[in-house]
Amino acid sequence: MNRIKGSLLAGLIAFFCIVLVINVALYETVLNMSLLSGLVIGTALGLYFSRMTMQGLAVTFCMICLSGGCLALMIPDYTYSEATALVGLTKPGVLAVHEQKKIPGDYDEFSLIRPAWHYHISMKMEDKLVSYRVNPVTGDITQLSND
Repeated sequence: MNRIKGSLLAGLIAFFCIVLVINVALYETVLNMSLLSGLVIGTALGLYFSRMTMQGLAVTFCMICLSGGCLALMIPDYTYSEATALVGLTKPGVLAVHEQKKIPGDYDEFSLIRPAWHYHISMKMEDKLVSYRVNPVTGDITQLSND
């Protein structure tokens, strides 16, 4: 049974690492990892300290399925590159590269699943730099400022 426990722990850690890489590579770290982190850590600790009975395996399987469901709910509809293309298609100008690729969202309440950050995209029009905030879930574009 120790091989099963080790394999499940390795798979759980690999799953979490893959989600972290996807979060950085595609979503510019806008994903809210609070709930998923708690589920993965709780599952790993429960798996590590549990006896490998059928009941323990069933609970571990349910927690892994719950983590997968949480991941499916928290993935926004737009990656950073898709949001950039959306702004490029709907707003005039040339894309301006800047270091700050995310800004805090304008939500009134905290959510464990919804991203707390929005994408920050700037377009250069003539001599002005226009900044936009793009909601990663809905794709709504809001103009922020004219510099």
